[in-house]
Parts: sequence; structure tokens; C-alpha cells
Amino acid sequence: DLDNDDVEAETPYEVTSKHAHLLDDIPPGLNYSFYTEKLGHPDPVFGWRSRFSDYLYKTDPEEPVRTLKAQPGAASGPFHWENRKFTEEELKRLQSFPDDYVLTGSYGDVVKQIGNSVPPQIAAVLAQSIAKQIFGRDPEVDLPIVDYGPQHLPEVEPMPAGFDLNFRSRKRTSSEEYERKARERLIELGLWEPSNARDGGQSGLEQFDDGDAPTVAEERETYEYAWGFDSYFDGERADDVDDLGETYERRFRVTSSVEKGTLNIDVDGVDQGTGEIEIRLERSNGTLLSSIGVSEITLTATNCDVDSVFYLWYLLKQDVLDRTEYEKLEDVVGHYSTTRSDYTSELTVEGLEETPVTAALSFFSREDNCNTEMTLGDFARRSGLEPNEAVEAIEQLRQWRYEIRTPATHSTMATADGVGSKILCTYPFPDLTSTSHFDADIELTDLHEEAERVDELATKEQ
Repeated sequence: DLDNDDVEAETPYEVTSKHAHLLDDIPPGLNYSFYTEKLGHPDPVFGWRSRFSDYLYKTDPEEPVRTLKAQPGAASGPFHWENRKFTEEELKRLQSFPDDYVLTGSYGDVVKQIGNSVPPQIAAVLAQSIAKQIFGRDPEVDLPIVDYGPQHLPEVEPMPAGFDLNFRSRKRTSSEEYERKARERLIELGLWEPSNARDGGQSGLEQFDDGDAPTVAEERETYEYAWGFDSYFDGERADDVDDLGETYERRFRVTSSVEKGTLNIDVDGVDQGTGEIEIRLERSNGTLLSSIGVSEITLTATNCDVDSVFYLWYLLKQDVLDRTEYEKLEDVVGHYSTTRSDYTSELTVEGLEETPVTAALSFFSREDNCNTEMTLGDFARRSGLEPNEAVEAIEQLRQWRYEIRTPATHSTMATADGVGSKILCTYPFPDLTSTSHFDADIELTDLHEEAERVDELATKEQ
């Protein structure tokens, strides 16, 4: 080991991410997932699998380190177990470069050179093997195998008969180790709550089993406030709607409270329409918001029109963020590709005209219709729409920032052989992040052409 006890977590070794302060409590060998409900944190900040695995990843000095990247983000590890970036000399050793090998340039330049390199030790072993197996000779010169002195490595033993090489088995073993490390660290920090344990583990620690929700107070503080908006991300919160003035295009009164495991959010639109919209998010076993003991979120909006839908989801998100440590709604439900199987969502509309848009809105507001590829024809049939109506409805939902992917937005959704253009909605709610690269105005030419083809085929079949 290098003697770097005097290295300070200052430039260039300081972690500058907005989440850098969270690194201190993360145990070596874990990453951002320490701050998830899944691993039992009482005040989760992230959703399970909502970040890349190197996010806030702290190296375990007793284990191999993960891949060194050439251009890591501000929160991308691996980080030193002393809560700082690795020094240039440490990075060289991690990548198996000799200590006397010279790398020039700034810290970022060195990181890039090392991250883009093949570890010399691996290259040396491969070169020796190729020389012997393909060319039939041993190298005439010594390859740069670095000797770092005595290594205390475990004795190598043959793989036992019947050893399970199944990926799921390895993944399960890793998960169990992560859970153990998280539990030990929570106990050390005084954050372990035995009263929340079920089946021997902290609430959320096992694989979201069928145990009861944690014991929490029956009621929580009631919030009363108002919001005014000129556009999606141009808004203001006030104590009362009268404090907003009348200049905002959209104004809402909001009352929210937690009672018996449900976060109830009542919204009253000011001159927004005559309809009612209800949004429900629910988890049947356990909690959606563990820190406040909530298993269900219900938003009920009155005096609204269908164009209020983005704002209603925004109000729901803001209320959740005000009551928890989460930073976005995606952290509550998890990344769309790994959404929990027992998580459900629903949006219903009353008192408004039933249109292709309301049909599509209700369809994609169900989580079981999200993260599922389907053809335009499939979507039209399942939602009871004509193909051209389905395309126009998708265009409107994208105007409300629903991330519905099409061949025009993502090349991976390109036309499949004989199947037709594919579509996929990632989440049952809009993209509520102002900084995301969402373009609602992309022309969906492929889908319009697909709608014409579907109509032509239907006409011929008649």
C-alpha cells in the first residue's frame, strides 16, 4: 500500500458532487444504494437502481476495485475509503502501472490516460499466452509484470463439483453482502430501528417481502399552500392563492396530509375547468415512502381541465419532496426498467369529454402499460382508438412531457421486420425535471406513416 495518510480531500482530490456529503456515511464497498429503502435507510434519498452502479461508489480496501473511467462524473466512483478521490499514484497502482511509470498533465489528464488504458498486468498475461499458444514460443524479453512485494492472497482451491455458476445465484449473493454491509453501517450510525424489522431485517431490507408496513404515527402534519404557473417550470409557491395575484395562467389551492398510511393531496383549480382528475400510486405490501410510513399516494383535483395533468403531477412530486429526502419522483418508484412488481398507478378523469387523448392518458397512466414495447397497432387496439387518433394522442401526451419513445425519438425503436414501428412509455407520469433533454416537438413522421399503412391494411381486409 502507498503511504498516503497525509492526503487531504482537497482539490484535486475533493469530491465536488452535490451529493458529496452523503459519501461519509456510505460503508466501503457500497454506493448510493445505501441511501435507499431497499437497503433499510430510514430517510432514503434515492430509488433502488435509480443511478448507475458507480454513483457514490466507495472502494472496499479488501476487495477488487471496479472499472476506472476515463471521464467520470462528479459523483462517479470509485472513491477512496477515506471519502476522497484517488491520487494519481493510487490510480496507477489500481490499474497495475509500475510506480516509476510517468504520466504527464493535469489530474484530469492522468485520469483520462489511465481510464483509457488496458491494465498492463492483463496485457502482459494476454501477450504471453498469445505468444505461446499462437506463435509457439515464449517471449524473448521479460514483460512488465510488476512486483509490489508480498501479497496476502487466499489459497486457490478447485471449484467444487456442482458449483452453481448461475447469474441469479451470484446476484443474490452480492445482494446479501450489500444488505449485510448496509445493516452494519446503520447500526454503527444509530439509524437501525429494530421495531421496523421484519423477518430479521430492517423495513425494506429484504427483497420487499410481504411483511407489514413499519409502525408509524397515524397522522402527520397537514400542509396548506398554493401554486401559480405561467409555464411548466415557471411557477411560484405561496401560503394562499390570494398571495399569488391574478397574473399566473394557472393557479391551484393545495391541502395535503398523511393519514393511516396514505398521503392525501387535494387540489382545487382556480378557473381551470369543471372536471375532476384523480391520481393514485400504491404499493400493496410495504411502503412507497418509508420515512413517513406511506403506502399510497392519492391526489384528487377538482375544477381542472385535462391540460392540468402535468401541473397535477408536478404538485404531487413537490409535496412528496417536501416531506421526504427524495429529489425526484423516479426515486420513489425506481428506474423504469426495474420498477417494482407490486407498484401500481392509475389516473381517472370525470366530468370531462372522453376523447382519444383522455383514453391514451388513462392507458399510459397504468404502470403495467409502461416499460413495455408495443406496435402502434397494438396500442390503438388496446386503447380503443383508430391508428391516426392514437398518433395524435401520443403527440399530445408528449406535449405534456410524457416520455413516449418512438422511432423518431430513439433509433432503438426502429421498425421491426414485419411488425411495425414500436413505441414505449417509460413512466406513468410526465418528465418533471426541468434540466432533462426532453424535446416535445419532435415530428412523429414514422408513426403517421405507420397509421396510414395500418388503415390501408384494414381497408383491404374488409
